[in-house]
Amino acid sequence: MPILALPVTTPDSATFEVPALVRSSISSVDVFARKERTSSAIGGVRREPKNPSIQFEIGQQSIRFSYVGGNALPQWAKPVFESLASRWGTERGWDGYKAQPTNLALVAELMNCLEEAIPAGAKAPIVTPLPDGGVQAEWHKGDMTLEIVVAADEAPRYFSYDSESHSEQSGEFDTSVAEIRDFIAKF
Repeated sequence: MPILALPVTTPDSATFEVPALVRSSISSVDVFARKERTSSAIGGVRREPKNPSIQFEIGQQSIRFSYVGGNALPQWAKPVFESLASRWGTERGWDGYKAQPTNLALVAELMNCLEEAIPAGAKAPIVTPLPDGGVQAEWHKGDMTLEIVVAADEAPRYFSYDSESHSEQSGEFDTSVAEIRDFIAKF
């Protein structure tokens, strides 16, 4: 069940959504807010309360994510966005080679993966951009590692390594959410 998605896919099931319209000076990923209207008892129309959002500056751009998963951002959201903002790939070649700029839709997809996988009270990951415009969430503790990767050319994947159990696993995110959630709880 995706949490973050482009509105043209499944906005009703998305927790983080990317708006179809992005103005030239403002990039926004409306991951949390849908403008829904409901009828009131006296026949009028009222707006639903606004969903929480988070906004940060990347170079000359203001980027806003909106959360449609509830009335408050998850505990992990702010540290994740701070991590991402400090590492955002702003332009082509940000890595000194031919890296693509960080893609808002792939960030939204990662946020939806995190919404699905991070248990309450768990440590937030560090988020880093990938050269193809994708993003990766990482947890490290001693010799234990977990990565959730949302690349431009494939479905979200994960990789985990636990030196205590000498266990190394990888696979598609969607088929392993319960195992990933259990692994995150170890950090």
